Amino acid sequence: MEEFSQRIILQAGQRLPRYVKPGMHIVVVAGGLRIEGPLSTPDGHTMRPVVALREGETHLVSDTGWICLSATSTAELICMGGSAEARSLWRRLLAALGLMRRGTASRYGT
Repeated sequence: MEEFSQRIILQAGQRLPRYVKPGMHIVVVAGGLRIEGPLSTPDGHTMRPVVALREGETHLVSDTGWICLSATSTAELICMGGSAEARSLWRRLLAALGLMRRGTASRYGT
């Protein structure tokens, strides 16, 4: 799989369709996000799984297809694919970013 990452900012209520492949990670850096998964047909019934994520949570895409990212509040997210090593590095960087944001917020009351 090609290695890449993309930072996306969505305003509250904004929706973004996106074509995904298995192995992609979606990480919510800030805000809230709802992911409507690709259509699937288990047992002959068509369904679209829905996942809700909050700041610091990650979703691993397991199916190929179109998803819809919907911001439940202003959201910043990173979509990343590629090697497990690259994803591990991103997780560590995002954890550090989260600690810095929480420290700044508590220091300045924002």
